[in-house]
Amino acid sequence: MIDHTLELSPDTAQALIQMADRITDLAYMLDKTFHLAYTDPISGAPNMLAVQYKLELTITEATRTNRPMSIFLADGDNLRRYNESDFLAGDRAILHLYQALKVALRSQDFVGRWRMGDEFLIILPDTDLSQAILLAERVRAVVQHSLRTLPQPITISVGVATFPDHGRSISALLSGAERSLKRAKQNGKNRIALPDP
Repeated sequence: MIDHTLELSPDTAQALIQMADRITDLAYMLDKTFHLAYTDPISGAPNMLAVQYKLELTITEATRTNRPMSIFLADGDNLRRYNESDFLAGDRAILHLYQALKVALRSQDFVGRWRMGDEFLIILPDTDLSQAILLAERVRAVVQHSLRTLPQPITISVGVATFPDHGRSISALLSGAERSLKRAKQNGKNRIALPDP
């Protein structure tokens, strides 16, 4: 019978242990770098880069399966009041808003910070226009209710766009959501709106 047991010298064993430690450290650093690259530092939400990646995946899947999907562009109403007080208060307001949005959404939905202002983009897989309208109203109401006790209550305006109703490309959907959001703001804020027919 052949003995397949590998006997290592103490130096070789020590070198293997050091190599394993370095691999573990490298894996930790890669994970940390990935997290930093895709996370908004203020809210802890996925950042614009992460949102764009998720949006590409979701619209590709909707196109492949011929299923609907929707997006919301949600903007905090009058959050400038917090920044006028101090920027730390503005940062806390963004964090509160992100937390309220997460609570209001379904488990399959994705929310991330959009650009660097008060906007969040919400991606709703397998969601048609009628479902999106109901969900947008629910999200708006949850934010209004849950953030009403802040020193300056926070509400949101929401622009809705749906694939394929308002476009079949990312740029068309984003354009539709931006137009919708603009309409919601112009019509008095704290409301949802759809793109022009």
